[in-house]
Amino acid sequence: MPPWLTKLFGLNRQEFLRLLRAQWAIISAHIIVATKPKGSLISVDPHADDPELTVLAEDVLGRLREWELAVDRVSEYGLTRPKCLVRALALRALFLKHERIQGHIQVGVQKRHESFIAHAWVEYANEVFGDTPPGVADFDRLKKLSISGHHDR
Repeated sequence: MPPWLTKLFGLNRQEFLRLLRAQWAIISAHIIVATKPKGSLISVDPHADDPELTVLAEDVLGRLREWELAVDRVSEYGLTRPKCLVRALALRALFLKHERIQGHIQVGVQKRHESFIAHAWVEYANEVFGDTPPGVADFDRLKKLSISGHHDR
C-alpha cells in the first residue's frame, strides 16, 4: 500500500472530512476561475489598505492553520495541482464557510528575468495563509484590489 494511502486511512473522521471539504473547495475554485470572464474576479476595494486590528485567538489561528494544511495536502495529493489563485480562493471560502472569517486574497507581483510573476495568498489579522511571510516578502502587493468569486455572495 502506498504511504499516502496508509496516512489517509489513519486520519480521524474530522481530519478526513476537512480534506474532503478542501478538495471540494478547490474544485469549486477551479470552476470559478475557468468560467468567470477574464478580469471579472478583480475589483477595487476601498478598504483593502485599512489595517486589520483583529488579533486571532490561538484556537482560531489553530483552526485556520488546519484548513491551510488541508488545502496544502489536497493540492499536493488530490485530484488536481491548483495554482496559487485557486488555492487562495478555496482557502478563503473555507475560512468564510467554516470559521465565519472573511480573509483577504492578496495579490503580489515581482519581476524575474525580464518577466513579471504574480502570486496570490490569503491574509487575515496580519497573518499569511497559503504561503509564508518570507515566501511573500519579495512580492510587491497590489493595493486596493479584491479577488471575489461566488463564495462572497
